[in-house]
Amino acid sequence: MAARAVGVMDVDTREIREVVGAKGKAVRVVHTYKDWLWEAGSKDEPPVIPVDSVEEARVADVEKSADGEDTKDAVDTTDGVDTAMENLSVQDAAAESETAATTHVTPAEMDALLMTSLKQVMATVLDKKHMGEQLPIAASTLFSTYMLPNAPRNAELDVKKSSYKKLAKFLKAMEKHGLLGLKDIRGEMHIKSLNWTHADLRTYTPYSVKHVVKEEQAPAVEKTQKGNMIELEELLRVPPALRPLFDDVNGNPESGYMTRQQARYVLEAYIKRHNLVDTRNPRNIRVDHLVCDGLLTKDETAKLTFYPRDKLQQRLQERMILCTRLTVPGNPPVVRQGRPPTIDIVCEKKMGNKVVTRVMGLEVYGVDPASLAKELRVACASSTSVDPVPGKKTVSVLVQGHQVKIMTRLLNDRGVPTDLLKVTDKSGKAKK
Repeated sequence: MAARAVGVMDVDTREIREVVGAKGKAVRVVHTYKDWLWEAGSKDEPPVIPVDSVEEARVADVEKSADGEDTKDAVDTTDGVDTAMENLSVQDAAAESETAATTHVTPAEMDALLMTSLKQVMATVLDKKHMGEQLPIAASTLFSTYMLPNAPRNAELDVKKSSYKKLAKFLKAMEKHGLLGLKDIRGEMHIKSLNWTHADLRTYTPYSVKHVVKEEQAPAVEKTQKGNMIELEELLRVPPALRPLFDDVNGNPESGYMTRQQARYVLEAYIKRHNLVDTRNPRNIRVDHLVCDGLLTKDETAKLTFYPRDKLQQRLQERMILCTRLTVPGNPPVVRQGRPPTIDIVCEKKMGNKVVTRVMGLEVYGVDPASLAKELRVACASSTSVDPVPGKKTVSVLVQGHQVKIMTRLLNDRGVPTDLLKVTDKSGKAKK
C-alpha cells in the first residue's frame, strides 16, 4: 500500500461514521502520483506503508470503540487532527508543491519542460492561423513572452538548468529536430518559421494554462509611459568674476540659474546701457573695466580697446558655470553642476571566452537595479546578478552574454535617453 495523492479534507472527520462504503467527495486533491508536478520533480516512488501495520491499527481502533475504552482520548486526538487540518489551505499546499517542483530538477527534466512549453505555445498561442504574418520573431521574445507564461503548471523554466545551458543552443536543437527554422537578423537570432505539421504536434495534447502575473513581470510597472521620459535641461550659473556685470543690469535670476539665451540677453543689455557699441563698426564692442575683469585676460585688457561682439558672447558662454537640471518622473527636479552623469554599459570577457555585460550608474536616474536584473534575466534568458561597485556606494547589474542591445532597450523603456548611455565594448565580438 502506498500514498497516491495529497489533498485537503472537505468533511469533518467527526462526521464520518463509517469508512467502508461511504459515498461523496471528502477530499480536495492538490497533487497526485505521476501528475505534472511529479514529472517535473525527482520522480521518486511514493513510500510504501506495510498493509499488516495498517490492518492491525484499524482492528485495534475498532476493538477499542466497541469496548467503549479510551473513547474520550480518541475524541481529543481526533479534535486535534481536525483543527490542524482546518488550518491548512490549498494555497499552502500548492506553494510547497511548486517549491519541490523547481528545486529538484535534473537537466533531462528541464530539457523535457522546455520542449513541452515550445509545443504548447505552437499548439495554442502561436498556431498557424494567428502566427503566419508575425514571423520572424526574436528568440528572446519567443522565450520571455510565450514559453515562460505557457510552461506546465507549477514548473519554472530555466535554460541554465537544462543540458543546453543557452537559449540559442536549445533553439538550434529544435531546428535540427524539425520544429522550427532560425534566421540571423542584424546579429540577433530570430525564428523565421514554425513547423505545425511536425509529428510531435500531431500527437500533442495541450494542457490548460492559468495565466498569472509572475514576479518577473513586475518591472513593467516601472516602465515610463511614452512622453514621460527623463528630462535634461542645460543651465548656466554666474561665476563670481561676472557677478558685478550681471548685477549692473539686474541680470541675476532668483534661482541662480539661466539658459544660454538669457545670458546673451544680459550681455546685450549691459552693452546697450553703457553705450559700448563702436560707432565706426557696430560689430565691435568697447571694453570697460567690468567687461575686462569678467571676460578678458590681463594681456587682452592691456592691449585691446575694442573686442568683436560675437567673440565676446562666445567668451561669456565659456566663462559661465555649466549645470544640468535633471527631472526624473515622480521626483522633484535636481540641478547638478557639470554635464549629466552617464550610465555606463561595459561588455567584456571573463574567464576565457565568456562574455558578460555590466551596467553601472543606475541610481541617479531612478532605475531600480534589482527589477532591471529580473527583467534582463527573462529578456536575455541568461543569469544575472547585482553586485556592489568597489569603492562606491552604488551597485552594478551583470548579465551573461553580449546584451548591449537589450540593455539599451530596457533602459529606454524606463525613460533613460540613449544620449545618457555610454557603451564600451571590450569583448571583441560583433554587437547584438
